[in-house]
Amino acid sequence: MGVNPSNFKDSPADGEIQKLRPVEGIYWYHAILFCNKLSIKMGLDKCYIITQSDGSEIDYDNIDFTNIKTIAPTWQISYKLENNGYRLPTEAEWEFAARGGNQDADDWNYTYAGSNNIEGVAWYNEDGNRSTKITHEVGLKNANRIGLYDMSGNCWEFCSDRSNTVSTGEVTDPVASGTGCVRRGGGFYEEESTNIFNRSYQGETTLTTFLYEDNGFRIARTVK
Repeated sequence: MGVNPSNFKDSPADGEIQKLRPVEGIYWYHAILFCNKLSIKMGLDKCYIITQSDGSEIDYDNIDFTNIKTIAPTWQISYKLENNGYRLPTEAEWEFAARGGNQDADDWNYTYAGSNNIEGVAWYNEDGNRSTKITHEVGLKNANRIGLYDMSGNCWEFCSDRSNTVSTGEVTDPVASGTGCVRRGGGFYEEESTNIFNRSYQGETTLTTFLYEDNGFRIARTVK
């Protein structure tokens, strides 16, 4: 990407490896740009079509990543999530994965991703002191049943969905369109944000207003 936007670029906790901490301090736009650039690098089909105001696709080799706050709101973004490239999970995919992927399993209704015990699976603000909180190396807590780490705590994770509207009724693999963004999983600040059921919507007016130091992401692929 050419730049490291993270607030925590050094001084990991004792015994932890700096390069294994999650990237954070990003906008939703940074995350989808990373997905598309990785898809291009790996020779895969992009899952996000990003065009400029004149209708032309953005030039991925010449994006000023330090100026995303200014240029990104002018983009038009459409989805091709069925393509084989990298992308953010949909909110439905994220929750399905965090719950362990099997609705008939006993752990489907765990409070956190992989456990009812927050200490075992999540980095969170246990003492209420926000000023002392930092990100941690991924994979040091316990995984959930399908081997995924840190889906509760450490960093919020952006989803592909862009609306605060939640699907109702019986639906299959829904994706909500709109202009904001959805985050799941909670960060290292508030204990109550780390449960599987919690969701956070960042509206259009704040999408490029704040760079939260616990905003991160994980990536997914559709494998055919």
